[in-house]
Amino acid sequence: DLELAVPGTYDPSQPVVGIASIGTHLQVISSKQRPRKMTIRGSNGREYAFLLKGHEDPRQDERVMQLFGLINTLLVNNAETCRRNLTIQRYSIVALSHNSGLIGWVPDCDTLHSLVRDYRDKKKVSLSLEHKVMQSLAQDTEQVTLMQKVQLFERALASTTGDDLQHILWLKSPSSEVWFDRRTNYTRSMACMSMVGYILGLGD
Repeated sequence: DLELAVPGTYDPSQPVVGIASIGTHLQVISSKQRPRKMTIRGSNGREYAFLLKGHEDPRQDERVMQLFGLINTLLVNNAETCRRNLTIQRYSIVALSHNSGLIGWVPDCDTLHSLVRDYRDKKKVSLSLEHKVMQSLAQDTEQVTLMQKVQLFERALASTTGDDLQHILWLKSPSSEVWFDRRTNYTRSMACMSMVGYILGLGD
């Protein structure tokens, strides 16, 4: 008779949303660790998406999310940051073992990779253009010095205009008002996460 709540849904003031079933199909995400996207159907009839990730310790991410909760409290209690609606989007993390866990999937979001890929496909521009430029200058980028890596990176950046995201936001917005809201939201969230990431020493 053990009832398990869907990860990230537990609220002591609300009825427990239990796990009714787990989806039988997993979608493999094409990133370095090859995580799997899975779905869990709750007892309320809704489906919740998660990322099943391995080869990394999810407990560290879990602690970072707890810290983000504290930072959000500070941001909300400050008049200036509250007025600008500066908060960090959090998601649930459940450690299954020391090197695997479930990460809550943030709905209605696109990755920067997918946005840039779709835009460059339409413009007939190679997605890995910058990487190809770096490879043409140095066969093994891992064996060069730090200053040489910086030079390679700068040469790669100079090979493209770097305005992919700028055009994507404009083309995907139905009106100038929506574009302005999206640009403002992206700029503020990027600035907020950059400051927090710098203080914490986050790598990505």
